[in-house]
Amino acid sequence: MRIKYIDRSKWKRIERSKCILINTFQKQFNGYASAIFVEKVHDKLVCNLDERQFCLVDDGYIWIQRLPIEKNWSVTTMFDENNNIIQWYFDITKQNSIDKNRQPFYDDLYLDVVVFPSGEMVLLDEDELKEALENGDITQIDFDLAYNEANQIMNGIARDVTYLSDMSYNDLKFFRTQLNTNAY
Repeated sequence: MRIKYIDRSKWKRIERSKCILINTFQKQFNGYASAIFVEKVHDKLVCNLDERQFCLVDDGYIWIQRLPIEKNWSVTTMFDENNNIIQWYFDITKQNSIDKNRQPFYDDLYLDVVVFPSGEMVLLDEDELKEALENGDITQIDFDLAYNEANQIMNGIARDVTYLSDMSYNDLKFFRTQLNTNAY
């Protein structure tokens, strides 16, 4: 199992960025959130999916990640340099927590759900999840949890692209206010 921190401070692809990390305990969202305003990258992050190519990180891009407490997922909204949503990326997690230094992290259970603004969904990394089970890196309970959570996401929150868009643009507005900037 891989531990991932939501501040991404050690992301070597990024040359220069501004990062904001908050914790919030509100009715609509109880957990942690981070925003990375990418100023300059060493290398673009380009991914291929079904013969399509997507740029996920480049100069001027923004990533906002939500890490809800008492859930088994994290969602990252990826915006391009024109504030268009590229995708929502759900990491399926065993736990979401904070470490002894009060840094939010999650235990990644390999399986991921990608949702595009069109409403298209893709389930990723099933092979990694199966390999982790075969290697003894996770238990059968973890394996089942990952698939159950992915199915709940795909049959629930991921189907409501309007909700995801509204949430994401509200988050973007909030984090820009925290940076005291309206334009990037």
